[in-house]
Amino acid sequence: MSLIASANLLRFERDIVKEMEEYLLIKIFCRIRMSDVCIIDINEIYVGHEWGENKRRQKYLTRGAGHAKRSGAVRRRWQGHREALNPFNARISRFKANIVAICMDMSDAYAKWVRDNLHNATVVYDHFHVIQLANQKLDQIRRQVQGKQEKEAPGS
Repeated sequence: MSLIASANLLRFERDIVKEMEEYLLIKIFCRIRMSDVCIIDINEIYVGHEWGENKRRQKYLTRGAGHAKRSGAVRRRWQGHREALNPFNARISRFKANIVAICMDMSDAYAKWVRDNLHNATVVYDHFHVIQLANQKLDQIRRQVQGKQEKEAPGS
């Protein structure tokens, strides 16, 4: 069940459900060894706006998790900005060969980190972003076809 669906069902704020999930995952699965981690999940979440250099910018946090081989348990979640991946890199340095897949969005920063640190891992893109790209391409083709039909229509 998604966080939003859980929040609606429990009639809690989404952020409270998110914090509860993170707390429970860390408490339940914190004893997994890094050598057991084989899949990493990295995602960016929108957390609002901030002002910088007299401009309003969107603010994001990087969240990630390592999933264990046999149990599927989550090693730990971390959050921070894209730079949050650098300290995590030190934790996995001895076990990089064990990581077989990484699920992430199509961020250039994440792609560079994976190229630099996890050479043998298979990249699996987040389905939301793949569908978003497909929809953008379909819209582009639809506009081209519609424009072409309007030009060819009699009386144009």
